[in-house]
Amino acid sequence: MKVLIPGGNGMVARMLAETARARGHEPISVPHAEWDILDAQAAKAQIDRHRPDVLVNCAALTDVDACEGEKAALALKVNGEGPGVLAKACVEALVPLLHLSTDFVFDGTASKPYPVDARAKPISTYGISKAAGEKAVKDAGGAWTILRTAWVYGPGGRNFVDTILRKARAGEPLKVVRDQIGAPTYTGDLAEAILRLAEVHARGIVHFTNGWHCSWHAFAQAIVEMDGLDVPVEAVTSAQFPRPARRPAYSVLDLERYHLLTRQRPRPWPEALSEYFAKHLKASKQTGA
Repeated sequence: MKVLIPGGNGMVARMLAETARARGHEPISVPHAEWDILDAQAAKAQIDRHRPDVLVNCAALTDVDACEGEKAALALKVNGEGPGVLAKACVEALVPLLHLSTDFVFDGTASKPYPVDARAKPISTYGISKAAGEKAVKDAGGAWTILRTAWVYGPGGRNFVDTILRKARAGEPLKVVRDQIGAPTYTGDLAEAILRLAEVHARGIVHFTNGWHCSWHAFAQAIVEMDGLDVPVEAVTSAQFPRPARRPAYSVLDLERYHLLTRQRPRPWPEALSEYFAKHLKASKQTGA
């Protein structure tokens, strides 16, 4: 299977390419600098050149707070309009599109996991832009899959796990919110999920995160403990730790449709976190990086 990946220099895209090769597929990663997803002619040219079996859109602005400020207009274009440009090009070329989306399309007021057909009610510019991107993909028609995920971390990009470790290893005080609940997602498992969905020709909206859920505070505690550090992690509220963009207080996603399509159940997040430590963080600790 030939997998075309715009946004190919991002954290998810890099892991997707690595995982695709390991599964015997042919990934073609095109970095942001070489493919403006707002350019319809560029999309047509890339698809015509590579003739992929599936296009996986990893191109997005993901800095949530920046999207609320100086990059708001750009986010609405890249995250909101860009997926529609890609979707239309895929429809014309008869190529399936798998588009990555987020838990931020929800307002976080639920008390049980969000099903795939839950109504989008974003509360931040980032969430609004991603919800617009979903709508653009649907409106284009064709063979599309929207894969929502959350709390993503992995090698090759800025993420919560690395931030907590850097601060903890430096002896900095840690204050982490306890009133935001979600499910951490390791890019290694997310990449496997993307490819499984492509392999079974899944269509429609699907949710994928690692199994179980926790607060950011509990996640941070697990990270520190797994690193063998004796560093206190203070629990604070969102009100005590204000950020430019509002976050969903509860963003756990219902994963049942993923299981029905792939016959796979995501492993618990502590197990995935342990693999991330073993594969990617052991060397950095030994070298003091």
